[in-house]
Amino acid sequence: MSAPSVQTTLTVTNFTDDKANALVALFKTYIPGLTNVMKFVRPIGDKTLPLDCLMVQPKMADPRMLTTAKYETWYFFDLYYYVGGASIEAVGVKVTAVAETFMKLFSQNALGDGSVKFKQYEPYWTNSEMSRFEFSPAFLLGREGPKYAAVGYCQLKVMTVTLK
Repeated sequence: MSAPSVQTTLTVTNFTDDKANALVALFKTYIPGLTNVMKFVRPIGDKTLPLDCLMVQPKMADPRMLTTAKYETWYFFDLYYYVGGASIEAVGVKVTAVAETFMKLFSQNALGDGSVKFKQYEPYWTNSEMSRFEFSPAFLLGREGPKYAAVGYCQLKVMTVTLK
């Protein structure tokens, strides 16, 4: 009598990369002032970093099985952005304007038409939440280009429901 065969390979879909790509495309379209949008990177202390820029960095995934073969997964992304300007005031306005743009983009009324266009962005996510906005004080940059810079940060969570 022979043993039954068992499938030993898994089909893996990189949901994190799909969502990161969707976020990068979204930010390039709706926040045109951030000239350089990168994913999976946060170059700390890089003096050649082009301003104004945004980094989309996946942080974690939190899956939960709702019912048999139905998963709810929250994906956490850290969004870091660096802005520059000729004055401390200009940098302060920019760093907070980007945060307000993020809040608007993931609100229930992003496009002013009553839609939930990016709060729910099928097929990439079915819900989203933003939290923890932080801003650095403006600092002297010490290189050619903008005289001052500031860093902003927020956390974005996007949720999907997957049937397996």
